[in-house]
Amino acid sequence: MFKETQPICVQMPVELDGFELTDFKLRCQECNEPIPEALTHGYVTQPQPNLVAFHAVCICNECNVIAEGVQRYRKTDPRTIRVETLTNEGWKNTYMIIQEIPWPVRFMRKLFGFNSD
Repeated sequence: MFKETQPICVQMPVELDGFELTDFKLRCQECNEPIPEALTHGYVTQPQPNLVAFHAVCICNECNVIAEGVQRYRKTDPRTIRVETLTNEGWKNTYMIIQEIPWPVRFMRKLFGFNSD
């Protein structure tokens, strides 16, 4: 799957029900080092407006391991995103407090194709 897919960073940003996800970072499950964006390939899907799923295959430079990573970002209320990460022990949940992007800013970004504030 690594060679058949694009780096996830080129598929960003992704809008999650009024919030913009601008990056996707994984850590190696063997050595816990961050995986470079260029070595994280995969798919980004959005089955529902409040849910974005990442299925990634990545290569760790530190321990030379190829690993898979699956994360789901689910907006649970206007200010909270639950990050669900599939680990060897099952799903692990963490939470992010967010600031929603005002609709005029979202509109202008889509209209003119830029991502800066």
